[in-house]
Amino acid sequence: MSRPGIDVQRRLGSAYGVAESRHRLRRLAYLEERLATAFAGWIWATPGFDDKLRLAVLAYESSLAADALHARSAELAPSTAERQWELELADLEQLANAVENETALDGRLSGAVALLERQRDAYAEHLAATDDLTDGPTSRTLRALGRPTEDRIALCAAAGRLPATPDTSPPARFLADAPARDGRFDVATWESYRVHQMGSTPEEQS
Repeated sequence: MSRPGIDVQRRLGSAYGVAESRHRLRRLAYLEERLATAFAGWIWATPGFDDKLRLAVLAYESSLAADALHARSAELAPSTAERQWELELADLEQLANAVENETALDGRLSGAVALLERQRDAYAEHLAATDDLTDGPTSRTLRALGRPTEDRIALCAAAGRLPATPDTSPPARFLADAPARDGRFDVATWESYRVHQMGSTPEEQS
């Protein structure tokens, strides 16, 4: 059934059972988490402030998508009579690692876009097989991710000034080198930072 101006076909009964739907949503959530990690990891080695903002937005939006998918999948608790789908992630690990570990600028961006396009198509496929009446929460979750995913693809494609090579230092808590900054940042090192007067009384110093 369809209404004028709305390209939505309603079906009675979802093609996926509860266990399979939960499995698929968890896989999609995993990819969104890996995308968020990749975008956030590139911020460190990116000097341009505007590019840092783009990557931060991409990381944030992917995190929101992952949270929404995890929340819905947690609600889809399959009964013991249903097949308990295992969360197999070997193929997704390979895809996500290839994006995160890419050193070339074009490879980074094209890899991220490829993953986002895969997500967009998977959302559309799952939504097309899901009944709005019998599984409305899943439909609403997937439909809400459609337009933001398209926006992320466009935003990712626009972020064209990432460094050609990533920061290869280990992700340690204490880093030897200062982060990449553009000219608007005034970076103060620990050695050069001094407070002239902490106060004359213990209360002021605390």
